[in-house]
Amino acid sequence: MANFLSTLKIGEAMKQEEFETLMSRMDETYASQPKVNDTQKSVFFAALKDLNYKDVVVAFIEHTKVDQWKPSVPKQLLMHMPKNESLSKRFIMNFFNRKPITDIDAVKVLKIMGHDRLRKSLEKDLPEIIEEFDELYKARKFKESRKKLPDVISTTARALQWKK
Repeated sequence: MANFLSTLKIGEAMKQEEFETLMSRMDETYASQPKVNDTQKSVFFAALKDLNYKDVVVAFIEHTKVDQWKPSVPKQLLMHMPKNESLSKRFIMNFFNRKPITDIDAVKVLKIMGHDRLRKSLEKDLPEIIEEFDELYKARKFKESRKKLPDVISTTARALQWKK
């Protein structure tokens, strides 16, 4: 399992057809339970659309190992997502090596952490810096996706109604 997780690509957002496949697999896996409704699909799509499809599938497989109930909210899947600190570590290492960082959110998080103060940090502090960056970066991404949530839910719900 560890070898598989290390091969997952970072930052490839889930496509609409991959999302639809995931939702149908959830319904098929838990066939005796009610199917995911359009509102739930909208919420799942808003929460999962920026994540890597393979990572979400791995999280779903991990969920099935410990829970007999279908995930009804995204958090039930997200808690099983594989931890991938390499993205955070890559941002921090690029920062310390003075390489350009193109992710606007990462740049903002580095400024929050004290951009100039970080450059004076010791190497032994690196694990704590990466952990702090990771928490702040995830919080920023969550806040950003939450702001978009009402628009995404209504847009996705309307799109799903057109398919019927």
